[in-house]
Amino acid sequence: MVERKDVRTVEKKEVIQLRETTLPLLRLGRFFETQSQIDQGENFYVVVVAPPRSDWA
Repeated sequence: MVERKDVRTVEKKEVIQLRETTLPLLRLGRFFETQSQIDQGENFYVVVVAPPRSDWA
């Protein structure tokens, strides 16, 4: 779970820090051009999709 306060903006894009790596955020509602039907609370889940790396073990 990510807290809203952990989201930063770099070059007009939202990013989070995870295990000393900066990851860009892709909000699905914006990507699919839909309007969210849920409350924009202080915490939200993030799904990381990436090939496995040996240093993530």
